[in-house]
Amino acid sequence: MEKQLEKNIQTLIAEHFSVEAGKTDNLYLLGLMPRDIVKLVYLIESKFNIQFSESELTQVTFDSIANIVSAINLCMKK
Repeated sequence: MEKQLEKNIQTLIAEHFSVEAGKTDNLYLLGLMPRDIVKLVYLIESKFNIQFSESELTQVTFDSIANIVSAINLCMKK
């Protein structure tokens, strides 16, 4: 399931931000701006029917696909 989540996040990023990102690539260094991350959070929450807690909404949580997948997994366990 984790590999599928990674692929889904990579696809979202590629489709909405025209950025090809690997699992551990820093999304900020690839050019995503804070407003892009806000949009990405919305897209992820909508796609996976989850809601991140306020404490999860940090720069580190959304700086790589690996960290995003970890955050999604935590949300799904709630």
